[in-house]
Amino acid sequence: SVKKMTHDIVKRFKKNKRLKLSEFIPEIVDVAYVITLFISVLELIQNKVINYKQEETFSDINFTYMGDTNE
Repeated sequence: SVKKMTHDIVKRFKKNKRLKLSEFIPEIVDVAYVITLFISVLELIQNKVINYKQEETFSDINFTYMGDTNE
């Protein structure tokens, strides 16, 4: 679910404040996982929990943890 994925993402950010999108995608993955990940990341960006930056077109997206709104 999106709620569980969002929780898991925040948990990873609490261990490491900077992560790349590629670090969230395992080698073997199904479409449902990618869609859930995408929606979760968008929700976290919208709630200002994470920030993102992409250096070049088609390069990896870098995320920075800004803090959990529930903290």
